Amino acid sequence: MAEPHSDSTQSRSGAGPESSVEDTRHDKENHQQCSSSSSSSSKVVVVVVVVVVVVVVVVVVVVVVVVVVVVVVIVTVAIFSSYLCFLCSGVMCALNLDVVEIGIVSKRRQFLKDILSNKDFRHPTHLPWLPDKCALGERDELVESTVTTNRSH
Repeated sequence: MAEPHSDSTQSRSGAGPESSVEDTRHDKENHQQCSSSSSSSSKVVVVVVVVVVVVVVVVVVVVVVVVVVVVVVIVTVAIFSSYLCFLCSGVMCALNLDVVEIGIVSKRRQFLKDILSNKDFRHPTHLPWLPDKCALGERDELVESTVTTNRSH
């Protein structure tokens, strides 16, 4: 009967072989819990960093695409508007349409007066007062009408 008493004393004092095995097991469990909690927190940090990097890359790509689209649209409109100036017939040619139109009308009146009075008549294809880039259709019509008028006289 002394043996069970001694066993219970040893287990209570924690100085037996079973106690050291149990302490080692508790130490291992505590270490695993600590390492698992630190590994889970490191996983969260890695996930957050990856999400932030992906968001930054997507924002940069979107900004670059928007800038490229805006530049392409501006260049396309600029090219089209310059060709439009060459293709139009004088109605929507110049940015300052009123000034050009008033100048053309007043010069045309003076030119027609000169033709009718036969003063200083020049060859009808030489019309320096008409703009070269715009109003090509008006220049051609005026030349044809001038040539027709001169032939009929």
